[in-house]
Amino acid sequence: YLSNDVDEISTFLSRDGGFTWFEVRKGSHIYEIGDHGALIVIANDQHPTDMVQYSWDEGLTWQDLRITNDKIMIKNIIIEPSSTSLHFVVYGESTTVKGKKRGVVIALNFSSLNEKRCANPEEPDSPNSDYEKWSPSDHRDGHNCLLGKKYIYVRKKRESECYNGQDFERKSLIEYCTCTNYDYECDEG
Repeated sequence: YLSNDVDEISTFLSRDGGFTWFEVRKGSHIYEIGDHGALIVIANDQHPTDMVQYSWDEGLTWQDLRITNDKIMIKNIIIEPSSTSLHFVVYGESTTVKGKKRGVVIALNFSSLNEKRCANPEEPDSPNSDYEKWSPSDHRDGHNCLLGKKYIYVRKKRESECYNGQDFERKSLIEYCTCTNYDYECDEG
């Protein structure tokens, strides 16, 4: 359920278009997703902090990264518009000894972590691939088509801790479906 009580707020993620959700962090957080969805960077947005956390496995595990010597109130984490980069910008504000606020901007470059490159995107669902096939659906039994088509996307397996790279091109397939009664509805007139 939704709550405005700060002590009851957590941060959640969905891997199936919003049908199911799982908690990735307790508390309220600001986040950004990069490397075609392979990297999540998250930070507490309710209290001053000197850390961000990052995950290569869609929130299963997190690594701390200290980004400043003094705690700052993080206002946002941003990335270039296509979310394909490993470069992030964190901005916020700190309070001086005299109580004045000053802006803070910190650049993060995750390419220097030397994470392994994801393997075999052309062989999704195989044991030697870091990728899997996924199709969005409305979760009706035996009905994987949406508006007469089945879309199949290739995405990184959740448990694969690797990076895609800026030049990664996401593969997708479209299969046309035979219409069923689910594809029609009644309307007046």
